[in-house]
Amino acid sequence: MACTYQLEGLEWLQSLYENGLNGILADEMGLGKTIQTISFIAFLREKGINGPFLIAAPLSTTSNWVAEFKKWTPDIPVVLYHGSKQEREEIRTKRLRNPSSKNFPVICTSYEICMNDRKHLSHFGWKFIIIDEGHR
Repeated sequence: MACTYQLEGLEWLQSLYENGLNGILADEMGLGKTIQTISFIAFLREKGINGPFLIAAPLSTTSNWVAEFKKWTPDIPVVLYHGSKQEREEIRTKRLRNPSSKNFPVICTSYEICMNDRKHLSHFGWKFIIIDEGHR
């Protein structure tokens, strides 16, 4: 069940989007920024904006992001973009096709992989890039 402040956070994100602005959701740790962000992506997809969306997070949290997407929005495809060079190439080849289609997954990855694979990731016309723990 969502708390009032989580709904306010989601409404704020929606307002930013509708006004063409970016923002920083900077609540205290443990107050639901992940679910607010997932809800925002679900909102965008309901409006026909299928992405592409990139989530860059500490490696220790990327699996949690994927699990939360699968728990709360099982109809939204999501992929953990991590592993060896060869494994990431396979993900790009098999999963990262048609970037604005409903089948294109939300990509969850680490900062390090974003930097290592920037030449592969930079050509997507990202609708939103979410930086988790942006102070890093």
